[in-house]
Amino acid sequence: MFGCNAVDPEHFDALGIPIVRGRLFSKHDRPRSNPVVIVNETMARRPWSGQNPVGKRVVFFASPPELRTRTVVGVARDSKYINVYENPLPYVYTAMAQESSFMRSVYVRSSLAPEALVPGVLREIQRLDPECRSPTCRSPTCGR
Repeated sequence: MFGCNAVDPEHFDALGIPIVRGRLFSKHDRPRSNPVVIVNETMARRPWSGQNPVGKRVVFFASPPELRTRTVVGVARDSKYINVYENPLPYVYTAMAQESSFMRSVYVRSSLAPEALVPGVLREIQRLDPECRSPTCRSPTCGR
């Protein structure tokens, strides 16, 4: 069992998660290209202990046939995924550009208060995707 999230290449920088081996997702990781993943260090140790996981394959049985087998292109440093007290969890990141998920998350890193950023972020989401219904903001200090 492992956690999984579809992310874009900027996800790792925005959340301060370094890639310790291999590469980030790139513009070449598109819907019709070879499906790829980045795993965290804990996930890399599970099936490939002592081996370089870059180039290895993982199978997602619940995915459509064309996305079941994916190639590991990078290893991310372990991070916190649910709470700050958790032990490292095995985690897999899929390339957002290769997914057809209806739900997307936007992470914004700023020194400004979240309330000051919300209107501009929501406008930008609507500009990028006019069909996006009801974008919402969630943060410890943002009540929307």
